[in-house]
Amino acid sequence: MEAIKFTEQISINESLKKVFDFTQNYNNRLKWDTFLKKADLIDGATIADKGVRAYCVAKNGIEW
Repeated sequence: MEAIKFTEQISINESLKKVFDFTQNYNNRLKWDTFLKKADLIDGATIADKGVRAYCVAKNGIEW
């Protein structure tokens, strides 16, 4: 399978901490990540952290 590369750039007028916390909260993930149609933390995790695993499904059907 040939690799697909895409990029996007926007300006956000908020603190880095606020943006980081928002993007790492999986309850918010589908609000900003236009590539995914499903994003869940797994194995009982409730917050993103080092070693926490996630199950994601892209809009084109790829799962990881």
